[in-house]
Amino acid sequence: MTTFDLTLLALAPVVLVLLTYPLLSDRASRRAGPDVTGDHADLVQPAAPTRAPPKLTGLPLRDLPEALRRSGGSQDIADSLLEQMLAELPSQTEDLAAAVAAGDWPAARGLVHDIRCETALCAVPALHAAVCRLQAAARDEDPGAVAGALAEVDRERRRLLAFDWHAPADSPLAEANAS
Repeated sequence: MTTFDLTLLALAPVVLVLLTYPLLSDRASRRAGPDVTGDHADLVQPAAPTRAPPKLTGLPLRDLPEALRRSGGSQDIADSLLEQMLAELPSQTEDLAAAVAAGDWPAARGLVHDIRCETALCAVPALHAAVCRLQAAARDEDPGAVAGALAEVDRERRRLLAFDWHAPADSPLAEANAS
């Protein structure tokens, strides 16, 4: 491990706390408002991304402005969180499938909750919506619906992996991150 890796590892808990604070304060302020339509309405109706990824499901793959907001404006941190989430997702979904197969619904719901928090943090609306459907299937204790939702989550994960997230070198975002 390099010094950079150790530094990133040491700062990860601090970054996660700093990144979840806006989520909690935003949710609290929205609860007071009249048009809250659901648990995470703010996450499935993102701001317009600066670099439009493909919209095969109607939702963008990534809401880059929101990811940058949650990472304190650092694209490196936002990209690192996304890469880590995408790398861990297959083992998490395997654990979830095993919990469902064993009929351990409390463990399944806990695993889905963790995945949902990670997708919210990374500002990936299409994947987050798929995970919300997975959460509903786990809440209903429906193994068939869980299997279908897991396939959708994997499909969205693969779409994210196939998209090049690095902003072009001449973009305003890349220039802002370089300074």
